[in-house]
Amino acid sequence: MSGAMLAREPSTRDFAELNPSNQREALRILARMTRRAVTSPTVVTVARKLTNSCKSRDDECELRKIWEAVKYGSKDVAGLARGVRYVSDPLPADFFQGPARTLKSCRGGACAEDCDGHAALVVALAGALGFHVGVRAW
Repeated sequence: MSGAMLAREPSTRDFAELNPSNQREALRILARMTRRAVTSPTVVTVARKLTNSCKSRDDECELRKIWEAVKYGSKDVAGLARGVRYVSDPLPADFFQGPARTLKSCRGGACAEDCDGHAALVVALAGALGFHVGVRAW
């Protein structure tokens, strides 16, 4: 993929290293980062490339392409050929990385995230295509 994937350099707002007092606070931070990522040129471009083979307005195809790319990989986007590998957060903090920053890391060969990062990336990519999205704890 050309340099078009990185239309802007991720800002310091794309990172949050913290030890939240509770799960609600952690979700607030993750939700805020994800909302910002929905309009990121990087995220929008990647979402469109991943779903380019889907017919117009085929929601099931678009969501499946996004999920499969994050979980298993996609040759359509540089850095996502093998998907996003699961890794734990660095101890002792809970570490969040914004979806645009995750995609930049993937392009640089460090494509790995924890469950929060996987969820944020899937949510941001779907939101970039117009799906109503959010994060929630179970």
